[in-house]
Amino acid sequence: PVAGVLGGLVSFRDVIVAEGGIPLLAQMLGRETPQCKEAAIKVLQQLAHNRNEHRDAIVKAGVVPALLCVLKGVGLESTKEAATSALWALAYDSEDRTNVIVKEGAVPLLVRLLDEGGSRAKEAAAGALCNLACDSNAHRDAVAQAGAIPLLVHLLHGGTPKAKEEAVKTLSNLARDSDERRNNILEAGAVTALVSLLTSGNEGAKEAAAGALGSLACGSQLRKDQIVGAGVVPILQRLCSMGTNRLPETAAGALRQLM
Repeated sequence: PVAGVLGGLVSFRDVIVAEGGIPLLAQMLGRETPQCKEAAIKVLQQLAHNRNEHRDAIVKAGVVPALLCVLKGVGLESTKEAATSALWALAYDSEDRTNVIVKEGAVPLLVRLLDEGGSRAKEAAAGALCNLACDSNAHRDAVAQAGAIPLLVHLLHGGTPKAKEEAVKTLSNLARDSDERRNNILEAGAVTALVSLLTSGNEGAKEAAAGALGSLACGSQLRKDQIVGAGVVPILQRLCSMGTNRLPETAAGALRQLM
């Protein structure tokens, strides 16, 4: 019954926060039944959606260590998916929050989910790692050193469409500002998968793949030659006049890097 009540509260996000609900939900993560714990995590995940002030309050309430305990423990796959999705939301658009999440030890747990999690957990883990690797070179190093690169490349070949999109976004972030990481990505066999996504992926995946290829080409003629040799140039040229949002611009930028 409690789990059902919690599920019905999601539409009252502002009321929950204003009435002090976040600390109470945080307490439930440590002492309730598995079903109630999962329901509480899902409410916290929804509270974190599109509201930075809610995300800040959730982290301040000490929720991150409790979410990581869920990932460490033996429990329902659906509960781990919910915890991972909550971390994905909390890691968005704040260096302070990502610092807390990384400091608490989230990276190796998320990387493990790329290998061992179910399809939805892999999607959320890739998304969380993407956000963690967005603005901090130290976080990018931590993600790479935890062994994420080959697992992300594997997702490009066999993940769900959403997992592929989040994996390629993460690889695009990891390819920034580091020749070592760029080389590791190429050595993991990413180029073929990225070129394939330019033709078969959704628009978000195509844009991220073009950005990743541009980043991988930066600063190395050897990498440029390998990418050009995979037949990417005519595909990028077509994308320059296709799609909406930033896809044509990103494809044009990748072409400039390859010249």
